[in-house]
Amino acid sequence: FVDPCEFVTAILNELRGQQQQQQQYQDADEKKGGRNNNENGNDLGLRVLLRASTPEWRNVMHRSVGAPLDTDEDSVIAVLRSSLGRSNNQFNILLGKTTKDVLKDGDVNDGESSSSSSSSSSPDVFEYTISFPNDAVDYDDGMCWIECRLRCATNDDLLVAMGWTLQKRKEDGAWLIHSIDWQDFRDQFRPGIGREEWERVCG
Repeated sequence: FVDPCEFVTAILNELRGQQQQQQQYQDADEKKGGRNNNENGNDLGLRVLLRASTPEWRNVMHRSVGAPLDTDEDSVIAVLRSSLGRSNNQFNILLGKTTKDVLKDGDVNDGESSSSSSSSSSPDVFEYTISFPNDAVDYDDGMCWIECRLRCATNDDLLVAMGWTLQKRKEDGAWLIHSIDWQDFRDQFRPGIGREEWERVCG
């Protein structure tokens, strides 16, 4: 992608398509009488995220789940999927989980009834649209910065504002993720969260 907006949109769309892909693979496995036989095949979104990152940002993601830098990709992705997908993780919005998916995963507090669990889990999950309020800022050194906003698809409320710093790969000029700053505007999450929070909340 030459355009930074198209690159960021493609990454986000791959991530939020992850849950649908996972369900498709699980359904296929069940038809074959197996279970999770295609475990590595249903993580395309996270795989794209890792492979479209600079070494510096890959290191951040490894540290966020306590994985040594030499950990194999499949193991890192499996832990990222588990961590990001938790119902109380603010980043689960990226994986396209629905309230039904969160409750099916059983990620609720002990002692809560199913009705109270549904009520408490529902605000964690949103259908969102992707917007870019401004053009990318080109630093003329192979790097750029762009603001990306996730807005509620039903009422247009601002959910998350992100600042993506991108770096061009020397070999072919393709964009890579160098860092992502995150500011959450949902009531259940503290606003003003920055890049360092990715590591604290993911892990």
